[in-house]
Amino acid sequence: MEIVFELQTKIPSVIHEKTSENQNVLQVAVKNRQLSVIEMLRKNLDKEILGSLIMELDNIENTVLHLAADTTNNERTWQIAGTAMQMMLDIKWYEYIRDLVQENLDFRLNSNKKSRWEVFEEKHVKKVKKCSESLKDLSNSCSVVAGLIAGAAFGTSSSVPGGTEKGKPTFKEEPAFHVFSIASLIGLCAQPRVQDRLVSCLCCYLLTRHFLCVAPDSTVR
Repeated sequence: MEIVFELQTKIPSVIHEKTSENQNVLQVAVKNRQLSVIEMLRKNLDKEILGSLIMELDNIENTVLHLAADTTNNERTWQIAGTAMQMMLDIKWYEYIRDLVQENLDFRLNSNKKSRWEVFEEKHVKKVKKCSESLKDLSNSCSVVAGLIAGAAFGTSSSVPGGTEKGKPTFKEEPAFHVFSIASLIGLCAQPRVQDRLVSCLCCYLLTRHFLCVAPDSTVR
């Protein structure tokens, strides 16, 4: 980033230089996920110059959106555990670049007659399949644990510590008894929601565009 800044400061025209693929500095930064370079350009360039860099096409007529959609390989992808989270990060990066551009680039096709979203889906076919399988495996594993917890929560909520005397809990005036009652109620009420989330993971068929809201949401919850 410092090199780019120094060059741009001392030789302003260098910002318009192109690579062998006819990509300018912004396109190269998008292609390689260099967030700091993009932010530096946003803060230091005039809106007109930045706008012209955004609107330029490379040698196969890719827009910056096509390039953002194509950043899926390991050396360009920020390292994060979990395929679903990697997928979410890919979409977040794409949406970050989407916020930079004008709407008229949304429907622009490259020389291969592909839109920016078609490129994204094509590059993420294997990752989508792997994410779907991972989520279902996770749900299967967690369902067993959730069932055990549900049984324990139900058994605990139906029993009264210390027994009863004339139909009333022996320790009803004790603070610990109130904590126990509240904890049992929370566990019993939360269990159906947990089961619902797990079943939704098992039953869902995920497409690429679903991962921003469905997959991370299902994984985290």
